[in-house]
Amino acid sequence: MPDWRSAEKKAQKVLGLSPTPGSGNQWYSKGDSVGSNTNDLLDLMVETKSTDKKSYSVRRDWLAEYRDMAMENGKVLALHIQFQEPGKSPQDYILLELGDFVELLGRAE
Repeated sequence: MPDWRSAEKKAQKVLGLSPTPGSGNQWYSKGDSVGSNTNDLLDLMVETKSTDKKSYSVRRDWLAEYRDMAMENGKVLALHIQFQEPGKSPQDYILLELGDFVELLGRAE
């Protein structure tokens, strides 16, 4: 069974994010982790998913719902997917909308 808590904590540490109350299960605070609005290249709302399977399916309507929630709070949605395999280091990926990725690249110059 994947360890989603360690995946969330890793994203928070590496990206300098804060956890949200109840890991985003509250109506007033969505997403698993959020940026602080200060000195961030992009102010992120990160949703973390972890799996021990060989693939992870992402639905367009789910992405749109979470993107809209992020935008309502002045944030940019980033989906963190962690693939976990016993005896191996986890593999972590971030999914961003293309426009947000281009903005990130432009700000990093």
